[in-house]
Formats: sequence, structure tokens, C-alpha cells
Amino acid sequence: MVVVLDAQLTDALRREGFARELINRIQHIRKDIDLDYAARIQVPLHTKSQEPRTAIEEHNTHIAGETLAIELNLVEASPGSTRLDLDGHVMGVTLEPRS
Repeated sequence: MVVVLDAQLTDALRREGFARELINRIQHIRKDIDLDYAARIQVPLHTKSQEPRTAIEEHNTHIAGETLAIELNLVEASPGSTRLDLDGHVMGVTLEPRS
């Protein structure tokens, strides 16, 4: 038996990976600030890089669902945000608890 795997990363796979890593980082921030596991949040995100912006727009619903975000917004600036470096792309993330 022969198995052939295509290990080439496409742009779509990179964007999906970026979205998954962003979910992971948001979940860690939730834990670090001691948010209740069921707390809903609003998440303003700031980045100047186009690739993460595209990934966030494309996977917005999935990211929001996994992180319990009421809203996931790309903003021009995010004062007081947590700085993240995701695959060389710098971004700011703020978690705002909502009821």
C-alpha cells in the first residue's frame, strides 16, 4: 500500500492555521485574566498586516464561537491591548467582558 500526502501549505491552510492559533491565544488570555469559562466577551483586534486581517474576516464566525465572543472587530487601534506575534504578524487583542 502506498499513501501520498500533499504537504504543501496553501494560503487557505495558512489562514485556517492563523485562526486556530488566534483562538488558542484568546483562550489563554481569558484564563490569564481569570474570566469565567462561560463569560461572553467582545474582542477588538488591531493589526496592520493583510494576511491576518483576511484570516480573521474569513474565519470570524468560527473564532467568535470558539472564544464565546459576542463580537470580533478589526479596529484601527486597540489601547491597552495584549500584543501578540502570530507567525511574524504583530497584532493587539483586547478582551472586554460582556453580559
